[in-house]
Amino acid sequence: MGESKTAPSLWLASEAAEFFTQTASAAERFRRRYAYYHEDTRNFFQSLVEPDRRVLLVGCRVRPLAESLRPGALSVVELTRSEAAPEDRSGISWFATLEEAAATGPYDYVLLPYTLQYLADIQAFLTAIKRLGHGRTRWIILEYNFLWAPVIRLAQRAHLRAPFPDSNWLSRFDVRTLLHLSGFEEISSGSRCLFPLRFLGLGPWINRSIGPWLGGLSQKTYTIARCRPDLATGSRPSVSIIVPARNEAGNIAALLDRVPALGGSCEILFVEGHSQDDTWGEIQRQLQSHPRRSLFRLRALQQSGKGKVDAVRQGFAAACGEILIILDSDLAVAPEDLGHFYEALVSGTAEFVNGSRLVYQMERYAMRLLNLIFNKFFGWWISRLIGQPVKDTLCGTKALFRDDYERLRKRIDEWGLEDPFGDFELLFGASRLSLKISDLPVRYHERTYGRTNIQRFRNGWQLLRFCAAAKRIRS
Repeated sequence: MGESKTAPSLWLASEAAEFFTQTASAAERFRRRYAYYHEDTRNFFQSLVEPDRRVLLVGCRVRPLAESLRPGALSVVELTRSEAAPEDRSGISWFATLEEAAATGPYDYVLLPYTLQYLADIQAFLTAIKRLGHGRTRWIILEYNFLWAPVIRLAQRAHLRAPFPDSNWLSRFDVRTLLHLSGFEEISSGSRCLFPLRFLGLGPWINRSIGPWLGGLSQKTYTIARCRPDLATGSRPSVSIIVPARNEAGNIAALLDRVPALGGSCEILFVEGHSQDDTWGEIQRQLQSHPRRSLFRLRALQQSGKGKVDAVRQGFAAACGEILIILDSDLAVAPEDLGHFYEALVSGTAEFVNGSRLVYQMERYAMRLLNLIFNKFFGWWISRLIGQPVKDTLCGTKALFRDDYERLRKRIDEWGLEDPFGDFELLFGASRLSLKISDLPVRYHERTYGRTNIQRFRNGWQLLRFCAAAKRIRS
């Protein structure tokens, strides 16, 4: 289906285009009445769009939403005929067609608020708009929950809701299918806004506290997608493997024996954390004399703060590679599995790779029963929190691109969340950047040297507090 420069509303069903033209003034009155509902839409998009990024907004009657958003550079395609292009405002560019908007692309984010519900050919539209993005563009689709269709029709007939034309009532499965047919891949999906009114502050409380547990009944559903990646691997990005090490002197040589050399160049960076054994001395000896030292760029630094999260942050800040991988020095996760992490990133199948110890059979004493219960519980909670399935949130082996980590680091600093290990903040931060998170099964073994540095109950309480704080931010 082509697009006319003189009639952009041809993307819409014919009855929808005419309806929008006739009901513009009535719709504005209801927008003021249900201001909280529209504020929630604005807050949803603002929470996902990074500052200083190029954003395209495409939809029907989107002028109020466009003027309330504050991205670095916003372009708008208004599909309805009811609104002439408004006067230029700083930071907002208005276009009549997708073709005109393409001239100032590609865009980092494409926002589609309730747009698909009024289109005559959704698949043709998605195929056409795909060219306005690039490989890292995030496509954010917001729709009405199709379960509310009967209620909304009754509300319109009783003049309790803004007039809207007949819609394509889409489930999240329908949206996922149309995206797949058009060359996209879903990253995450979910729902929000169980109660659409502020009502003396009751609405926000219901949406924060009860809404996540009754998500299927919420009034809005959303899907975040990316273009399906080309799985051909060409370049071989450089790698930095960050190895936090505290009281692990007996594992350093064995780790260097087993770690694969990855990418165009591979750095191993030890971050030693106030060990009571000879870990620092052993690291220095191995850096000077290990037989495989010529395969890597070997480096070491001593941690200035305390805790694993501080060690990981210092290691990432000092690393030189384009890809960052965390490997715990206890050798519980097989170092040989790191090659799978690397290939998942460079192939484009994942943008954040999370190790999962809960797939393969593990050795008998590798994980205590209480730890296993906690891991399953936190996997369930974090999956609900970030909108992507994660089975084992506390596996220390994770991988991502440096550029994504630097973007993520800025968001973490803004939130002020405390995480003793760094696993949760990385997963939560990756989800807020809408990165494609993939679990990768790893082989998990018993320790052969030393004792765990984990304080189960103290650290468990800290993780519970992190999840509660992250839930408030997400809401």
